[in-house]
Amino acid sequence: MTSSVVAEHFGKTMPDIRFYHVAEAVDMNDYCPGKPLEERNIDIYEIGRKYETYHRRLVEAGLGQRYNFVYCSKVPKKGPNFAFDSWTDYCDGLQDSKITISFPASVTNPLIAGIETLTMRYWESMLSRCLIVGHAPKELIDILHYNPVIEADMDNPDKQLVHILANISAYQPLVDKNRQEALKYAPWDVRMKDIRKILSDAGYLL
Repeated sequence: MTSSVVAEHFGKTMPDIRFYHVAEAVDMNDYCPGKPLEERNIDIYEIGRKYETYHRRLVEAGLGQRYNFVYCSKVPKKGPNFAFDSWTDYCDGLQDSKITISFPASVTNPLIAGIETLTMRYWESMLSRCLIVGHAPKELIDILHYNPVIEADMDNPDKQLVHILANISAYQPLVDKNRQEALKYAPWDVRMKDIRKILSDAGYLL
């Protein structure tokens, strides 16, 4: 299961079955490192679903008028994440974004998804050398042994982003490190090695 919390839950409720956590992975061929942060054209991209409380604060502060601010509109397009027309445009947009805003579903939709888990949006941003602002799932921190995300300032979200953009080149070492770590932990071949080890340890002949 891609959620450690769900795997633990079912392990307790169905003790006769063994459940294992295997984190999400991505196809590495889709994501490029892109240009240095200071040379990118998209300042802020709210990737995937919006955290409405946070989003509203940014809009009310006028960030859309001051910066190139990309997010899902009220009338979603048909493309992935509803901000770009095609998968290629989405991947190109990522590698041209300075900051990606990303929160787990447990924050953005707590009534629907009360579980915090690692999703591929984090890997996608790290592989594209975007600076992630939002909240890091514990599963991601456990894998990397550090927090690759700039935790969002919920009291002054607009001021935090303005400050980051004014000093964006200072975050280049972090996004470089994040990409290198994602190259080690995000690929499907790494995940398949984990699955093979789980099966082998469980006594299956492979």
